[in-house]
Amino acid sequence: MIHWISPARLIRLLGCVVLGLALLTGCDLFAPAPNTTPVPSPPSAATTANPAASATAGPASPVAPTPTTPANVPRGGTLTVRIPHDVTTLNPLFVDKGPGNQDAAAAQVTGLIFNGLTRLDDQLRPVPDLAESWDVAPDGLSLTFHLRSGVKWQDGSPVTSADVIWTYNTWLNLTGTTTLQYHLRDAVLQIQPADPPESTVRFWLKKPYAPILADLAAPILPKHLLGNVPLDQLDASDFNFKPVGTGPYEFSDHKEGENVILTANPDYYGGPPNISRVAFLVAPDAQVAVNALSQGTLSLAEVPQAAWEEYARRPGIQSLFTLARYADPSYYFVAFNVRAGHALSDPRLRQAWALALNKEPLVREATGGAGLPIWGDINPASWAFAPDTPRLNNDPARARQLLTEAGWTDTNGDGIVDKGGEPLKISLYVRADDPARRKAAELMGPPLAAVGISTTVVPVDFESVINAKIDPLHDPAFDFHAMVMGWDNQSPDPDDYPLFHSSQIRSKSNPNGLNYIGYNSPEYDELSRKARSEYDPVKRAALYAQIQALLAQDLPYYFLWADQHYMVLNHHVQGPINLASPRYLWNVEKWWIVPGP
Repeated sequence: MIHWISPARLIRLLGCVVLGLALLTGCDLFAPAPNTTPVPSPPSAATTANPAASATAGPASPVAPTPTTPANVPRGGTLTVRIPHDVTTLNPLFVDKGPGNQDAAAAQVTGLIFNGLTRLDDQLRPVPDLAESWDVAPDGLSLTFHLRSGVKWQDGSPVTSADVIWTYNTWLNLTGTTTLQYHLRDAVLQIQPADPPESTVRFWLKKPYAPILADLAAPILPKHLLGNVPLDQLDASDFNFKPVGTGPYEFSDHKEGENVILTANPDYYGGPPNISRVAFLVAPDAQVAVNALSQGTLSLAEVPQAAWEEYARRPGIQSLFTLARYADPSYYFVAFNVRAGHALSDPRLRQAWALALNKEPLVREATGGAGLPIWGDINPASWAFAPDTPRLNNDPARARQLLTEAGWTDTNGDGIVDKGGEPLKISLYVRADDPARRKAAELMGPPLAAVGISTTVVPVDFESVINAKIDPLHDPAFDFHAMVMGWDNQSPDPDDYPLFHSSQIRSKSNPNGLNYIGYNSPEYDELSRKARSEYDPVKRAALYAQIQALLAQDLPYYFLWADQHYMVLNHHVQGPINLASPRYLWNVEKWWIVPGP
């Protein structure tokens, strides 16, 4: 159960938690512990995997301005981080319970307690973690992971291949249909120890599948603590609120509705973290968090857009806070029915649609400036994002020309183009309960009408109407022109095969296919097959650049926006920090806190 607390009480809690931690360490919030002196930063935990496993830099990501890492950094202090609600579990197996049911707060906390075979860096690249390297078989059908030597669980037990094998078999067999489970069940044939068996694990795959390197960032759990618990009883285990991991921080305390406290793991394989404690403070009221940031009792928080913009307007703010935004892995788009026989099956009409619109002001007005206009489905922070992908936008003259080339002209002077006596009238379905989507749909009408495309916005219930429209068993099936839709919490890997490959077209024989729009492109199919089979990240990035260019031209979706998260960080917290990434906490063990007022 999640217990909410009043803003007044939360202000007291923030002060009490921080004060209590300061008393425990014998120092103020930002000072090193009293019995420590600045010491050299631990060596980087990063290692170099084999060529097939290494990653290359993707497009430049905005990085929070931080000083060059000094030879000696302060040790100690407490990093206080806002979470908007209490955690429901601290067992990674139950953080994600399926679409629309992810505990983002728990994911943040457990991300510091546990490690995967790989971990995702700030450009969403899989890099070595518990596996220091891996080898890919020439046929791509098996991957062998070599575990780091000497890694221990936070109770002192050694980490072995048995933990890895038990964990991933549990993911495979546990009841649920999360994205991770879907990927593993679709790709993994068998998991076995290799040679030497204690420290080597081989994944046998049903097909070459490079996205598995991102999937294997899922946390490894201790078999010696959980292996004897029946699968159907794991969700009631005491472990769920007394977790034992291998990460840079270990669980210390949880006060329901108030906080989760972590302390530095002295045996972390990369060396002890610079910051002694991380306190995740439950702050449901965003204004309370804003006040706590200003008072210095909160170090790091996501805040509302308006508060963030107010911070940004303050003179000299750069000397007090680091401000950044990042794009959510979810996004919104217009889904076109591109099946044969539908008007929008002609890509020239979809291109005309895009050219009739000016995306940036449309998104700004629909979302109140909160949305980030997007031109594809790959997160801008990703190593695979191609910023130079062509953009069809704001060229009404070219839109009219394309309509004419496709045989659509205004033969009766009513302003709407027609073909064979049929006017181009599009019903644009949208969820009635989503004001931003409705606004976007309405804003598209006038510029589309200006080039001859008539649209009627149809607000409807998602469950009863939109789901029926994309149900292959409904009669009539796929009875729609276009719909304003969204995908929630997309995988960090750029693989979009499930959305656009022809084998994934939803039909009576494939009722769960995600390609409900009927997109069928032999060129996409081949590029996508190659991209998900290619383990070399340089070659793979080149393939995704081609895919992004193809989708920008074919436009099975008219991409609209991604929601943004607005981050504020106290200037006393320094290090190699990239708040413009969903993975901004990925290297928190390398951050440090400098003393000062």
